[in-house]
Amino acid sequence: MTSRPRHVAALVAAIAAPALLAGCTAHPDEVWSEVRTAVVAADPAIEDAYVTGATGPAGVDIRARVYVTDTDEETIERVIDAALTAMIAGSPDRPPSLGLDLALAPMPSDPNLAAQPLDITDVVTEMQLFDRYSNGVISASIDYMEERYGRWEDLRP
Repeated sequence: MTSRPRHVAALVAAIAAPALLAGCTAHPDEVWSEVRTAVVAADPAIEDAYVTGATGPAGVDIRARVYVTDTDEETIERVIDAALTAMIAGSPDRPPSLGLDLALAPMPSDPNLAAQPLDITDVVTEMQLFDRYSNGVISASIDYMEERYGRWEDLRP
């Protein structure tokens, strides 16, 4: 192969790679819908969930507000573990990061993530998640969450 065909082949590969790789990632709406279904089914105290996030080169980040029917500490701890596990397992692709907060049910017709979530400081402190908790939201990279809850590949149904 001469120098020119190599350059052309390299250029074609560089141009085609993003388009080909984009096909490996589920559409964000699909991710959020599948995660919502998994989260709502994860625990009886979860009445509903609003799931959204952001997309980037690493994939689809997941952010969920879980609407709970019970706010006692034992229930909240169980809901946090169940929801975070479901967020990992329910995603069709391995998400780069997860964010979770809780609010009292019912979910409003127009959910607003800027609205104040439940204060779960005592529970996240007890669960040793306080260093991952800020402004009412538990958030961390997928690597951290997988260490705690299991690998995405192993949790997928």
